[in-house]
Amino acid sequence: MKKFLAMILIIAMALSLLTACKGNTASLGDLIGDALKEAANEAEAANDNGNNGSGGNNNVISGKASSYSQAYEQINAIQNAIGSTLDAINEKHNENLEYGDPEYTGLVSFYFCLFSMDLAFTATLNEDPSAISGVKMAYSFFGLDAEIDHPKANEYIISYKTEEGDSKTEECKFDPSTGSLSFVSKKNGEINYFFEFVNLGGDKYAFQTNAERSVLTYKNGTLLNFAYSTYNINEWSEDKPYDYAKASIYPNGSGTDINWVFADGVESYRTAYNYDGNTLKIDTNSDWGDGTHVVINVK
Repeated sequence: MKKFLAMILIIAMALSLLTACKGNTASLGDLIGDALKEAANEAEAANDNGNNGSGGNNNVISGKASSYSQAYEQINAIQNAIGSTLDAINEKHNENLEYGDPEYTGLVSFYFCLFSMDLAFTATLNEDPSAISGVKMAYSFFGLDAEIDHPKANEYIISYKTEEGDSKTEECKFDPSTGSLSFVSKKNGEINYFFEFVNLGGDKYAFQTNAERSVLTYKNGTLLNFAYSTYNINEWSEDKPYDYAKASIYPNGSGTDINWVFADGVESYRTAYNYDGNTLKIDTNSDWGDGTHVVINVK
């Protein structure tokens, strides 16, 4: 297990250095999720309590998940589809372009859209006690004495103290009626990050974090369309444009559509992408220039 947990640390360090994941067939979420699954498997072998739980590794990629861990697998599969589909389109577009060309979008990568390192550490949570033990072991690898409460089915509360003495609480929820997931992180009682994944039915899904919004259609492993906007570069940015108490979409995703994603206008976001299967529109806005505004014809 040490080998797999060490992998998590390496990935965490690499994330601060990487600006793209082009060409990778496995995302960071894949690697972290695999490491946590290994930890959970070892915890199950050690406990050998015969409880198989409801989570498992069923590789859910379409339809409705049946546990928190399956919803995470679905999130990860969708993230991979976003990255592989749109990066391939973008790479082809830039084959004969050079940096400085107004149509050049070679610095754009889609692999970090909707990726959360904090969420990834909870990847294997489900009703199996050994899965919960595996997540706790992963936190302990970083010197965090985490307690995981399981107040009721499909709800998990992770609590620990940071090295700086701050109290952290991570509230993880899964709604079996919709197949939706919610992750809310609190620092000293105040929400500092949240991640919501909502199954809208009909192969449509909505995502929301502190600064990101997205709606998409994903069917049988294929990304059919994708609308996305973000204000921030990553999940650790101090800005929190969306107030969880007012903006939460969990568990039903009421009001989530393309107008919701781009409610403030594409010029207001750091990044906005709109892929409809025929075109990919890329809008990036910079504090140091005009940004990038390109429409790529896919077909």
